[in-house]
Amino acid sequence: MKTRTLTGLAIAFIAIVVFLTKIIIPTTIVFDVFIGIIAIIAAYEIAALLKKSGRNNHNYLIIAFPIAFYVLLFLAMHFSLSALLTGVLAAALLALFFAVSVIITLCSPMKTAKEIKNSRTSSGTFKYSLSKGLNTVLGILYPTVPFMLLVPINHLSDISYVFSTTITNPELTSTILLALVFVIAFICDTFAYLTGKLIGGKKLVPHISPNKTIAGSIGGFVWTMFILVTLFIVLNSVDSIAQVFAALSLTWWKVLIIGFVGSLVCQLGDIIESVIKRRANVKDSGDFLPGHGGILDRIDGFILIVPFVFILMLLLI
Repeated sequence: MKTRTLTGLAIAFIAIVVFLTKIIIPTTIVFDVFIGIIAIIAAYEIAALLKKSGRNNHNYLIIAFPIAFYVLLFLAMHFSLSALLTGVLAAALLALFFAVSVIITLCSPMKTAKEIKNSRTSSGTFKYSLSKGLNTVLGILYPTVPFMLLVPINHLSDISYVFSTTITNPELTSTILLALVFVIAFICDTFAYLTGKLIGGKKLVPHISPNKTIAGSIGGFVWTMFILVTLFIVLNSVDSIAQVFAALSLTWWKVLIIGFVGSLVCQLGDIIESVIKRRANVKDSGDFLPGHGGILDRIDGFILIVPFVFILMLLLI
């Protein structure tokens, strides 16, 4: 318990420092590095989980994709590419990694034959190559692609050209949106856990995650909505932040809806990772964080919240 608490405090301290650096300097570099490191470690963990669940993959391609995706995003921002073209290029990059995975498998007949034998499948070499390529793509789509949408949110001022309206204080808007991701995940996870422990009761999905309760899930929804609305009312008294809220046309009832949907996707992300771990027959995604397990165990709720906030950004601006 002591180790878990100390690790939790260390995680919170690092996150606060990263946000303060972005606010005080301001700079995007520290947050970019922070997200990049997390994405690479998470990619390593998901590759291992897929392999343990019987889904052989090219783990080095899964680990390399966050770096390639970073390069693509920065090139898109440097050359002011449209959102549509950037999306097409991202899909092409994903297809390229799939093709490389298939080719590598086909060009390693001895290793492939051994893997087919160990997997006790009747698949032929080509079919197995396609399967391994798809598993590699699966490891890329979850969690790298959704999680790294934090990068364009972090670079809101650099991608402002894709919006038809002028963004009011893009740096502050970016910080608020990024904070929204972390705040929703923290509130939902923390209060779902505390409410579940306090009330107990019927399990939510006992065959997937035996510790989650219906009461805990409801607590996650209620507290996320309540605290977000409270923060909105308090922060709306700060002139600079109030201007951003006004530009985004945010009202308390919209924040209430954001809290509800945010809690929903947070809990869904948690359940998805639990399904993956159960199929891999492991308790934690790794041992990178003492007392907490792996990086994926800490960011499972974030993974779906990030695309939600990214879509929210596109709708509000």
